[in-house]
Amino acid sequence: MVVDPDVFARLSPAGARIVLAHEFTHLASAPATGPGTPTWVVEGLAETVGHDGAGLAVPAAATELAARLRAGPPPARLPTDAEFAAASGPALAALYQEAWLACRLVADRAGLPGLIRFYRLVGQRPGPSGPRVTAGVAAVLRMTVEDFTTDWRAFLSAQLSTAAG
Repeated sequence: MVVDPDVFARLSPAGARIVLAHEFTHLASAPATGPGTPTWVVEGLAETVGHDGAGLAVPAAATELAARLRAGPPPARLPTDAEFAAASGPALAALYQEAWLACRLVADRAGLPGLIRFYRLVGQRPGPSGPRVTAGVAAVLRMTVEDFTTDWRAFLSAQLSTAAG
């Protein structure tokens, strides 16, 4: 891991803690991440660990996503790899926040061990990412991806209602 000292110096103490925890999570979880693991799963786990215990309310930590929700409805689907690859600036930040809150929803329902189990199932299962996510959601949450997505959309709205209202 390489840290740019000029950028790092501009972070708040909470921001520095989140960034370090996020990046160390990538290092620690890399062995469980196979080719084709969806970006939202990889970044969502790192964001969930990074924000855990940081003491920031979701609306304060997800300002870009809150702004998107003020402008319209929650996203119709979980973020795609193509969206992550094409986005920059606030749009990319909002995708990270979507991924964070998707993984946080898994952790809220199944605990951190459940999120890690989901991550491993999706990361190490062979084949295309869609069926891997479907299998992970079914195994850990006992639901369909469609139902999870519906619940996630509601979760986004509930978590950001103070910022979106």
